[in-house]
Amino acid sequence: MRDAKQATHVWQHLYNPEERWDALVGVDIQALRAAAEQLGCPPQPPRQRQKSSRPLLPKVPKSCYELLKKHHDAHYGPAYLRELGDSGTEWGVQPRESKELLCCTPRGVLVAIDRKHPSSVLTAFRPELPFHSEGDADDAAYQQTAHERWVGATTMRERSPWTQSLIHELERVGHQPPQRTAEAWRLVRTLGHARALRTHEPELVPGLDAAEALWERHRQDISRLLTGKLRTEAIQAGLELAFDARDPHDLQDRLLALADLMVVFEVLSQPAEAERILDDTRRLFDSWSPELTGFGELARARIETSGSTVRRFWTVVLDAQTAPASKASPSEPLGDRVIRILEAISLTRIHPPGAYASSGIELGPEPVELHQRGEAHLSLTVGPDLRTPMLQVSGLTGNDVPLGTRNGDPLEFTQDEFDAWLTDALPGDYRIALQDEWVEFTVSST
Repeated sequence: MRDAKQATHVWQHLYNPEERWDALVGVDIQALRAAAEQLGCPPQPPRQRQKSSRPLLPKVPKSCYELLKKHHDAHYGPAYLRELGDSGTEWGVQPRESKELLCCTPRGVLVAIDRKHPSSVLTAFRPELPFHSEGDADDAAYQQTAHERWVGATTMRERSPWTQSLIHELERVGHQPPQRTAEAWRLVRTLGHARALRTHEPELVPGLDAAEALWERHRQDISRLLTGKLRTEAIQAGLELAFDARDPHDLQDRLLALADLMVVFEVLSQPAEAERILDDTRRLFDSWSPELTGFGELARARIETSGSTVRRFWTVVLDAQTAPASKASPSEPLGDRVIRILEAISLTRIHPPGAYASSGIELGPEPVELHQRGEAHLSLTVGPDLRTPMLQVSGLTGNDVPLGTRNGDPLEFTQDEFDAWLTDALPGDYRIALQDEWVEFTVSST
């Protein structure tokens, strides 16, 4: 995992009580979190959407930032690497992003890695459960949920892998009536997805018929296990936060979770709940960020294997990403696009307050990416003092040194300990070379 991401992911995932990393790392997560908060780390990201809230680590003192990275190196990093090395870990390519692999571990951790550089971990998290568990959720509950999301994210347009996963699930859930919420969820979710393929996949029919008979015999008891237990609002709030933060991994996870919830509501004959998810998602995706790429491919893959209700949900996603207003014109000058990015960033503040065209993203130790060309990235960040705004160029190869000008004068870059190049983000007109492209933009004073 890139050094600049480590602190945010520790705060976002390791400290998150919903993900329950205690058993995975063998230490008291609450004690780690309390130690970080004593040094100025903010409380956990809000579980519900709030004005100007972001699931990103805001500005923190340097001592806190260093402790977060220490917790990564001592606990979080070793844990997700152990999970990756487990012989039972499953690996798959995603329709959304073919350059990444998504891995599902036996203890319910989803790990995204760079396909070209398997040692490069992009994120690692335990997906939030779609239901309230009885007491402390165990590894089995997280593994079940992680595997459901992994299958949904990695099966391609061909029905066969998805069909085989459903056949396997029907064999496991279609014979004994569920006794716990997790078991009821598994049966109803599998039943709903399998119904969508009944006429296309005859292999499903025997197992589906058995599951349907079990459902009819125990409908009331199964429905009772799920009543009041589904975490629709929490998952929807997570979707909104991930969308605002332009976090593709969290966004994909929440979309798959909401699609499963719609399937379950359809089986439970609660169409109003499914419609509410659809309406909320449509309103949220009214303006799609061009930074969130590949979701059209995910939507197309899921549309081909979904029933009518969920197909409408994925159509909303597909329409949002492919709408003309959400895509940059191929003939549009690169500089205009970057200028627009900076203007979109200019709705809240960067430090020091009021000094520059500021941003809808609170600048902290996490860089705000402005543009990418191949492996090279141009970002807005803060300097080592956690106050001074800087422009950062990273991902250059070999002995390459970035080139650029401000108001026609050459920029002076300094290299930090992470092999990134920094220069002060003073107001002015910029031209910066990013591999074989010149990025043009303006930083304006207020």
